[in-house]
Amino acid sequence: MKGAEKGSVSERKGTEKVTIHFVDVELSAVTKFISEITGKNFIFDERARGKISIIAPSKLSVDEAFSLFTSVLELKGFTIVQAGRVYKVVPIAAAKQQGITPKFVDLRYPLAPYFVNNDQ
Repeated sequence: MKGAEKGSVSERKGTEKVTIHFVDVELSAVTKFISEITGKNFIFDERARGKISIIAPSKLSVDEAFSLFTSVLELKGFTIVQAGRVYKVVPIAAAKQQGITPKFVDLRYPLAPYFVNNDQ
């Protein structure tokens, strides 16, 4: 079954807001969406695969959407390592072995109710 994929960006009072609705979608598709709305460049470790679901009906700022994305990566066992203007999506264990502190969600954004992981 092919996953439902939907993400939208809208302007509100000069501040970009997004809604996210991904059901059973490949991690690469979600990363592409986040890349498009944030302008960030991503590269993947070949192990960064899997399907995820994210349902966030309320409008989020781009920063909140990025924090949500990093939380989803953490649920899947991945993290982001910044290297210049590029963000590497790598397994948390690999980042720790290299002495890199994994990047996780900013706890100022209480987004936990929006996380859904279909692989459990």
